[in-house]
Amino acid sequence: MTWHLLMLNVTVKDGERALLTRNGQLVRVLAPGKHRLFDPLHELKAETWFAANSLRIATRC
Repeated sequence: MTWHLLMLNVTVKDGERALLTRNGQLVRVLAPGKHRLFDPLHELKAETWFAANSLRIATRC
């Protein structure tokens, strides 16, 4: 997570998600990829989390 002028740059790796908050309130969840967000007052914060894929097991009877 880096700031460049008025922009917040966030890179989320594969297998991760980022929680984007503004003043402690959840704004959105960021998927893997590069994100540029307009943040002139530096209020945004991104926290990355490991996102485990849910595994569904189908059984036949």
